[in-house]
Amino acid sequence: MKNYMVIAGCSHSSGAEIDGTLDSKYNREHSFGNLFAQKMGYIPVNISTPGATNQLIARHILRWFSENKTIVNNKNNNVALLVNWTESVRIEAPFEFPADTSFPSSDWPVDQEMFLQINPGYTGYSNREKEKQERYHRFIAHEVPFCELLSLQMVLMIQYFCKANNYRYFMSSTGYVFTEENLPWTKTYMRMVDDKHYYSFRVKDDSFYEKFKQRGFVNPKAQYGHHGEEAHKAHADDLYTYFKRKGV
Repeated sequence: MKNYMVIAGCSHSSGAEIDGTLDSKYNREHSFGNLFAQKMGYIPVNISTPGATNQLIARHILRWFSENKTIVNNKNNNVALLVNWTESVRIEAPFEFPADTSFPSSDWPVDQEMFLQINPGYTGYSNREKEKQERYHRFIAHEVPFCELLSLQMVLMIQYFCKANNYRYFMSSTGYVFTEENLPWTKTYMRMVDDKHYYSFRVKDDSFYEKFKQRGFVNPKAQYGHHGEEAHKAHADDLYTYFKRKGV
């Protein structure tokens, strides 16, 4: 019998810049998700995508389970899931041209998809990409409640997908997914989230990036502010302690 844990998220979940590079096998092997999986007795399958939005994270989870039937349907295997949701002010948009969301160090190669990942502060490469990025940046700046509602829908979709298929699952945040000021609109959805399965669900400063930034952790190898090996190890320990205490 083999136990697998699929680990999905953005660059924080892939261990970006642990070794100073944006993506490498070493980074993924020493990411908090892989360390947590090993502590829980699972073989890690890290499909995290640097630059990912929560829509991409959810879609890649569903695609992985759909396209890896030989692992999922094998009665001798146990498959679990760790989802690390990213900040809600990232959204994806349909794009007229293929966009590469595959990284060579990923444990699951993904073909090109017709979606553009919209990240505040990132302007894009080509002129056609820059035009769409700029348009959606303006939308995000004025519609943060909409973005948080969209993230909550992704969370609930994956939550009920796991529950319906009896998959063991764990969730956490790597950035600000939900904020108190948008509760008038998000509270209906938030009540439906099973916080037993979501690490520090309502404590936004317990998200991976913010927690260790506020604790003063510094990664001298990082050009883009990603945390180093020490923070990843500490977060894996925090996740393990939390979910063991919750009996998940």
